[in-house]
Amino acid sequence: MSDSTTIIEGLRAFGLNKKQANIYLACLKLPRPTIQNISEESGIKRTSIYTMLSELEEKEVIKYTKEGKKTYIKAKSPQNLLRSIEEKHKKIKKSLPALNRLYKEQKQNSENLEIIYFRGKEGFKNFWKDLLSSQTKEWLIMTSGKEFLSFVSENYIKNHIIKEKRKRNIKSRQIITNSTYAREIVKKDIFENRESRIIDHKYKLPVIEMIYENSVAIISSNFDDLIMVIKNKNVAETHKSYFEIIWQQVH
Repeated sequence: MSDSTTIIEGLRAFGLNKKQANIYLACLKLPRPTIQNISEESGIKRTSIYTMLSELEEKEVIKYTKEGKKTYIKAKSPQNLLRSIEEKHKKIKKSLPALNRLYKEQKQNSENLEIIYFRGKEGFKNFWKDLLSSQTKEWLIMTSGKEFLSFVSENYIKNHIIKEKRKRNIKSRQIITNSTYAREIVKKDIFENRESRIIDHKYKLPVIEMIYENSVAIISSNFDDLIMVIKNKNVAETHKSYFEIIWQQVH
C-alpha cells in the first residue's frame, strides 16, 4: 500500500470523502494553493472545488489567507485532525450514558410485547383491579355500551368500578354506538367523569376496546367472556391515533 493510499484512508477515517481528502492533500503539498493549482494537483474539476472547499472549511481542516490581492487556501496542521477526533471522542463518551438509556427505552418500547388474558366474571373483576391500581388518569373507550353487562351486573359497575374511578379522579373519553341504552349512559357522563361522543348505529362495535397507558384491552363476551390485554407502546400509540381520528370526526 502506497503512502498516498494510506494517507487518503486516514483522512477518510476522519470523515472526509475521497474528493475532500484529495483536495486537503493537495493543499498540504502546494506552497501557495489556489483553486487553479488545487484542481490540477487533485485532478478534480474547478466547478467541484468550490463546494468541496466550503465543506472542508466547515470541518475546520482548511482556512483562507490573503497575501496582497491574492487569496490562498491553506491546509491546517494534520495534528488538528487528531485533536478534533479526540474532542469528538470525549463528547461522544460523555453522552454515552444518556444515549444508552434512550436506546434501551426505544428497544423496550418497540420490541417488548406482552399479552395477558382474563376470562369470565372473576377475570373481569381482576382486570379492573389491575386497571384501577395503575397510574393511568385517562381511559379511551370504544363500545356499543352493553358488553360489560355480559360479565357483571350494572350494580357492580356502578358500586365498584365507577365508585373507584371517581375516587381516583380518573377521566375517560368514550366513543359509543347510538342506541337508547347508549343515550342513557351518556346522560351519566358528568357524574362518571366521562365525555362521550355518539356514532351512527350503522357502525358496529361488537367488542369493547379500552386504551390506557401503553396497553390496549379487547373485551368480548363472544369469545368465552374473554379480555385480552396487549401491552406494547407502539400498539397502544397506534390505537390511540385511531381513536383520536374518530373522536375529531364525531361531534
